[in-house]
Parts: sequence; C-alpha cells; structure tokens
Amino acid sequence: MSRDKRPRGRPPMPEGEAMDRQLTCRVRRSEETQMKAAAEKAGLSLAQWMRQVLLRAAGGSKPKPGKPPKAPGT
Repeated sequence: MSRDKRPRGRPPMPEGEAMDRQLTCRVRRSEETQMKAAAEKAGLSLAQWMRQVLLRAAGGSKPKPGKPPKAPGT
C-alpha cells in the first residue's frame, strides 16, 4: 500500500505574519484574575486580549482581515 506523502502539519504562514516572539510579564494573582475576566467578557483568549490591549497602548494596530476588533471589557 503506497500513499501520497503530504507534508504534515499546517502550511507555513506568509513572511511577517507568524508570531515568533514571546514576552513575559509578572503580575499579581488578583491582576491575572481581572485580566482573565476581561478577556472572557470580550470573547478572547487571554493572549489575544493582552495583545490587543498592549498594541492599542503602543499606538494601535490594524486587526487581521475578517476579524473584527473587540475592545477590552466589551
């Protein structure tokens, strides 16, 4: 039995789209709880919510096509 060999995994993202950096930030437990609640309320993962808040504070960023921006806490 021979099968067509296809590459495994997901295809690579176009140049400049992949998120290849990771930032670390220490927070208090109470702050984490607040952030998780805000992310959940916005319908986002904690990482997505944090990225939006930080980018907005840093001068804004354009949302990806097809994904409407969600303000924290809405």
